Amino acid sequence: MKGKQAGSMSGGIWVVYAATMGGMVLASLASGGRVWAFNWYGYFSWYGPALLAAVGIVVPVLLVRSRKWSAARPSDGTELRPFWPAAALIMVSFVFLYVFLAARTHFLGDGYLLLTRLETGSVPIRPWSMGAYFLVETVYSLLGSAGESQAELAFRFVSWLSGLLFLGAAALTATRLYQARRDRLLFFGGVASGGFALLFFGYVENYPPLILLVAAVTFLGLLATAGKLSQWWILPPTGAALLVHPFAVALLPAVLFVILRETGVGRWYQSLAVSTRRMVWVPASAVGMAAFIWGYESSLFLRFSLVPLSANQFTVEGYTLFSLKHLLDFANLLFLLVPGLLFLLWTMVTLRKHRPFVAPEYGFLILLLVPSLLIAFLFDPKLGMPRDWDVFSFAGVSLVTLLFYALLDVRNKIKGYAVAAALAITLGLLVLIPRAVTQFVPDKSLAVFDTYSNLDVIKNVPGRFLMLQYLERHGRHAEKAQRERDNTRLSPHVIWDREGQALLRDGKVAPAEAKFRQAIGYAPNFAYSWVNLGICFSRREQWDSALVYFKIADGLNRFNSDTYNSLGYAYLNLGDFRRAEEYCLDAIRIRPTQFTARGNLAKLYRKQDRRADLVQVLLGLIDLDSVPAQYYFESADQLLKLGESDAATRICRRALETGADSSLITQLEADYPGYRFTPAGP
Repeated sequence: MKGKQAGSMSGGIWVVYAATMGGMVLASLASGGRVWAFNWYGYFSWYGPALLAAVGIVVPVLLVRSRKWSAARPSDGTELRPFWPAAALIMVSFVFLYVFLAARTHFLGDGYLLLTRLETGSVPIRPWSMGAYFLVETVYSLLGSAGESQAELAFRFVSWLSGLLFLGAAALTATRLYQARRDRLLFFGGVASGGFALLFFGYVENYPPLILLVAAVTFLGLLATAGKLSQWWILPPTGAALLVHPFAVALLPAVLFVILRETGVGRWYQSLAVSTRRMVWVPASAVGMAAFIWGYESSLFLRFSLVPLSANQFTVEGYTLFSLKHLLDFANLLFLLVPGLLFLLWTMVTLRKHRPFVAPEYGFLILLLVPSLLIAFLFDPKLGMPRDWDVFSFAGVSLVTLLFYALLDVRNKIKGYAVAAALAITLGLLVLIPRAVTQFVPDKSLAVFDTYSNLDVIKNVPGRFLMLQYLERHGRHAEKAQRERDNTRLSPHVIWDREGQALLRDGKVAPAEAKFRQAIGYAPNFAYSWVNLGICFSRREQWDSALVYFKIADGLNRFNSDTYNSLGYAYLNLGDFRRAEEYCLDAIRIRPTQFTARGNLAKLYRKQDRRADLVQVLLGLIDLDSVPAQYYFESADQLLKLGESDAATRICRRALETGADSSLITQLEADYPGYRFTPAGP
């Protein structure tokens, strides 16, 4: 690139920076709207926007006055002053912030649900959570497995450790990529200040390990394509990432590019003409599209996991793929993850005529980025994008890496690149820090949640109940009462569903069905009313229709114990015993105290005359806590009918241990004259 062309780019730096800062200040002054990634300083009264504006003005002034930052890159490519002391100071500072500003509220996501499951020893509901859950469960066991505080500490420890390892990986990558200390610090600071870093602030979720592994793949692939590392190093973190979350499949095209690039296949592909290369992708794209269509048509879960292209009966609040809400949410997500995003766009547009991105490093990063962004754009944010930002945060790793690699690439000859990178880091920190503070200060967290709740009223129903539990746990009873009244207004479908259940208990099926239909008419994603609709049809013994509604509920809310039990019961009555058993067993696996599923499984085993399995499922009550007395004695009754008196005795002993009424045992002895229960001795 000619010097004049490179130099003409420097003025754009200030336009980009001013536009971004201006947007943040204006959004912080706004009272609402879908600017949830821009308005963080609005939660801090008048001094928030004032502080933002002050820092936004002071930083560029200091950068311009500093020769160190405004000077051009040394012509000899050196500046070999020590990097690690400065890097260590940055790492210590970030880790201090991770710990000092660790999240104290967890209702902006699924935090409290995860804490409860870890504390109670529940198995992971979602299979793809098992990898991350194993890490947290291991830490929890080492801490003693004693209560909510240790469960919270286990999640925090995994979050902090992921952050520390991420910082170390970023620093090591910087040393391999760059000679000059300034460039190393800019790359290191740039990726460390990405919006996904909030997951390292003691965040209670399963995603910090995913971010760490995606970063490892990103850094190793970048080094491999830059010729500074063997390509085979990329495989272990890729495999680990696939065990942590299914969205890690987005890594595979880029990983294959790294692995195959230097092989015979890769060299053959590179030798092809551009038009021929495009033809190679036609059959591959066709196979991929066919697989997607097959999955979409055969799986309601996949269909409901995607944002609909156009409105249908399951569309919530008009949220479709190209609706203004979704487009704004996606733009907010990108800015939240990479506040310096406009610098990347500016770089790509300004340099497009010079084709700076033909190097294999850029091919790798773009192959990493595009599938990640497609996942973030296509998959439905079930809790609303402001609350579900964390599940899509992995896309920010490749995006922020591409930004700083492009700015610092000597081949791009960007005049003022160091200032641009420093300003991008400033924007990252200006967004990251107030986000961490709002999760550290409970009242700020509540204010953020209220903003999110107003943006996506129906999707935030579960979150509002979690927040009520938080208020109850912290003794804020008056506020809880007021918010409960607000919930009644915002969530009428929950009330209609409860009214329908009451009618169903009274045997009034038709009025109950009307209530459930009213509920899903308001909230099409409310899986519980879909289940209850299926129960209405099961009461009429219309099992095929009931099954349809149960499947819809399962697609909307996968891995739910009650839904699985309902599916098992429907298949049992339809004579499909294999599926009935599978669903009942899954219902029990998810919730061992799913007594109705145990009863349905017992019916199935009696129908199939599977005596040993029937005894096993009845005896399973012995290992459970908080079992209603009736289930013990119903199981003992069934065991006595089978002639299994020893097993019945074990059940009765367990019943007495839990404080059950001994008169029920007397009744059993009366019903079965040959049976005498002898309590265990002291």
